[in-house]
Amino acid sequence: MTGDDNFTEIHIEAALEQCSVFVVLNTTFQETEPEITYTIETFCQKNCSGHGICNAGNCTCNEGYAGSDCSFDLLGPPTITHMSDFGLCDKSHETCDEITLYGKYFIENMNTSCFMTRHTSMEDGSSVSIDDYVVGLEERTLFEGFCPLEYDSSNHWVTEFSFHISNDGSRFTENFQEGYCFINNSCVADGSTNTNNKCDICNTAKSKSEWSYNEGHCYISGVCYKYGVFDGSNACSICDPSVDKSAWSPNTGMTSPEEVSVEYHSVSWFSTNETNTTTIWTVHQPYINFKCMFVLRQDTSLFYKIEWFVNNATLIKTVTVSEADIGLATLSSNDLPPLDKTAGLQIQCTVSVSKDLAPANCERNTSPVFFAGIKAFSFTERLMYDSNDWRQNQTLVLNHVDTNGYEIDQSMTVQLKTRSDGNTFWNNFNQNISMTITDYKEYWKGTSCGSKTDPHMYTFDGVPYENHIDGEFILYRNRLYNQEVQTRHKQCHPDFNFPHCTCAVSVQSGQDVFLVDMCGDIQFVDFISCNDSVIQVYKISDKLYKISLPTGTYVMVSLVEWPVQGSWQIDIDIYPSLSDVNNTVGLCGNLDGDRDNDFKRRNGDTDSVNLTRNKRDVQFNISTSRENAESVCTSAFESSDPYKTCQEYVSDLSNSSLSNCINDVIMTGDYNITAIHVEAALQQCVTFVGLNTTLQNANPVLTTSLQSLCPSNCSGHGVCNKGNCSCEVGFGGSDCSFDILSPPVIWESTPSAICDKSLHQCSRVYLKGRYFLENVDKNCFFNKQPIHHDGSVLALTQLESSLEDENLFRGSCSIPSNDVTSWVTKYMFNVSYDRKHFTQSFSFYTYQSECQQHSVEKGLDQFTLKKEYCFINNTCVQLAAINPENRCQVCYPDRNYYQWSGIQDCESTTTPEPSALSTSTIVYIVTASVLGFIFVVAIVVVIGVWKYRRSRQYAESSEDENTDYRRDVVGKSWMRFFDDGKFPYIPRGSRYSTQTYSSPKTERFY
Repeated sequence: MTGDDNFTEIHIEAALEQCSVFVVLNTTFQETEPEITYTIETFCQKNCSGHGICNAGNCTCNEGYAGSDCSFDLLGPPTITHMSDFGLCDKSHETCDEITLYGKYFIENMNTSCFMTRHTSMEDGSSVSIDDYVVGLEERTLFEGFCPLEYDSSNHWVTEFSFHISNDGSRFTENFQEGYCFINNSCVADGSTNTNNKCDICNTAKSKSEWSYNEGHCYISGVCYKYGVFDGSNACSICDPSVDKSAWSPNTGMTSPEEVSVEYHSVSWFSTNETNTTTIWTVHQPYINFKCMFVLRQDTSLFYKIEWFVNNATLIKTVTVSEADIGLATLSSNDLPPLDKTAGLQIQCTVSVSKDLAPANCERNTSPVFFAGIKAFSFTERLMYDSNDWRQNQTLVLNHVDTNGYEIDQSMTVQLKTRSDGNTFWNNFNQNISMTITDYKEYWKGTSCGSKTDPHMYTFDGVPYENHIDGEFILYRNRLYNQEVQTRHKQCHPDFNFPHCTCAVSVQSGQDVFLVDMCGDIQFVDFISCNDSVIQVYKISDKLYKISLPTGTYVMVSLVEWPVQGSWQIDIDIYPSLSDVNNTVGLCGNLDGDRDNDFKRRNGDTDSVNLTRNKRDVQFNISTSRENAESVCTSAFESSDPYKTCQEYVSDLSNSSLSNCINDVIMTGDYNITAIHVEAALQQCVTFVGLNTTLQNANPVLTTSLQSLCPSNCSGHGVCNKGNCSCEVGFGGSDCSFDILSPPVIWESTPSAICDKSLHQCSRVYLKGRYFLENVDKNCFFNKQPIHHDGSVLALTQLESSLEDENLFRGSCSIPSNDVTSWVTKYMFNVSYDRKHFTQSFSFYTYQSECQQHSVEKGLDQFTLKKEYCFINNTCVQLAAINPENRCQVCYPDRNYYQWSGIQDCESTTTPEPSALSTSTIVYIVTASVLGFIFVVAIVVVIGVWKYRRSRQYAESSEDENTDYRRDVVGKSWMRFFDDGKFPYIPRGSRYSTQTYSSPKTERFY
């Protein structure tokens, strides 16, 4: 490896030393071979290095040499590098009887002496004595020795020793002339180089007795080179002692820069003119530019050669640039050949450095592959991204849609596709991405959270408790997604201050809020915000709603009439999805399978909750014992065959409904409440059956039977047929629980006064009231009264349409229409279930604000024609507008407000040819036209402002800031409401911005 033959002596000496050791250890060999043993034991080290005689293991060195192996030259003294304690010795703590020296070499048998000068002085610096003496230097190792110190007994303050070291008494350490080295018995000036090797130099700062390394040089193959010298004509190899002092090093100034990468740079637009026979137009075509990025060298005279490759093989472009032209190191999509001019390419660039424009480059560095297109990466978190910032990796969030079951479709294919729009880089790019959806957590399945009757609460992890506090609460919130459920509690019974029931629930996701409010005299079931359209509401029946959130979580809301007729409470069940695991807070607790942390706040504190109802809380005048309550409730549940079937087959069904029933009967003494709890248990059972596809597949007959249960078993007033009730005469509703001898009570109708056909279709009338029932023949009866511009009233027309129930508190009727032309139309209507008993009458008017001005003065409505308008054939026509059916007719209000006016000297395309008429006929037409024109000019047109009195006084409800649009639950159409100051309970969530907000301190939060 080294080419140094002198190494052989080292290894031979090592082998002899090992042999000698083994002989010493082997007493048997010593006894059997005493002569050989003696011979081996008397070997001299290195055979006295050729500078002495070996005698019984000891070397007698020739003159001028010393050491145990006579390998050291005695011509010069040892080299001293430093001394102990930096030349200071404290006699209070040490004996200070010697000074230790460090250097090379302190050799045996050299008779090295210390020539000492002792100087004593007083505290004021005055000298006491100066004495010289010589002592022998004692060697400890080759690199350490010491000189003994002798002291003067005279009175003095300090003693200073100075000394020189010599082997022969003639040549001393540090006795050379300053600025010189003494090497090989010769004086060499500081900075002079060895004539035999320019890499050796006299450097007195390093050594005065031997050559020092000449910094900034390399000694290669027996030749010394200065830093920066090339290896002959090879500019890629250079003397660089910082890398290697004995070999050529790579020329880092010529190596390719590091951190080479391809990046998106910009978009360039190229404009070309295209023509046909008649037109010249300019086409602007975008091209994407990529840039080869790297770290520039400090040497500004270098040139950089950039090569562009596509798909790991094809060389597309080569360019050599200086630092000043580095901006040209780009690749445009226009540089690509036609077959590669599309997205989905793998692009790379290589960079090499040279001293001129056309060198043999030393090496090149290649960038990682840059994928120019759309590529799918795996991801573990969901991020929002700016669609304009397409240069970065983007995360496409895919949400699993609720399938009403626990099983999911594990396979999905997503296609990323671009449109075709000109000859561009992104044309017709498409890529199919196969995805596998893994359901990695199971314990959320079969769980639910909810609030029942008055209210009995239970968490996702199955902890039951009571919450009889008045106010508003967060029942459920997902911390990862912007969705939550809020509830409001109030006193259940108007005559007692206990218990409290849930009277309102709002479900929010993003900017969608769906509200069910039973707290006041006017009930409300509808969206109050629907900006994102991500919440889906399914009306299962008029008392039961399923509200699906985009994460797959859904809320079942059931309306319960208790404790008195017309008093509505709300039962709520929330069925979680995978996205809720470890992400829920609120009264539902944290869905994580741990019952012990459901009431732990974010700061670590745990709330104390009432897990059972105290006897002293009972405020009703009637109550019963636990024994009676258990008997009544157990009998009610056991007499329900569907419930017994649920208990047998649905493992997720809990006994919470039975426990709630017993507690409520104990407190109220109301045995009728058992039906509410049995119905709640059956509803939960049907929900779990719908989620359990395993049960559905294993027992389809049972599944169909349970899913075909009718609500409340039709309340004993109807027949159940495949989940639908056919009610007896006099009863209605999804469960036949409503008496229909009386018509519904209507609180409000929309439109309530006027309907502007210029802004709305005015095709339906929307009603708010109680109750709009299922399973009932219900109709709206209209009296339609067209009114002319002169105030005359046409014949009254009686029409009817079916009333559609949207929920118990909302309904609508289509407004019948006919072809009668009128200035405005007055509608009067009412509603009936049996065509015998009717609601009060309501009225409204339709008009067109585009050309009609509506005003009310002293209870009288006025409709006048706006300036520069005609009203022709029930249509608003602007001034100078041409009749689309006759170009010779125009709207001239100063001639006629309500008829088309003729254009003078105009030939209508609809006028018959003269040849088809007789001469007398032509004369007659001309004469009649002239007379008609004179008559029109002569008369004065008086427009009467007609007034008529409405059946009731009202204030104009025009389109203003009070108008509220809300989404129709059933029809999914926009509907218009007018705020009358009786706006329903608004949940806290809607009072904040649509962004995520923090809970105020006053919010009750468990």
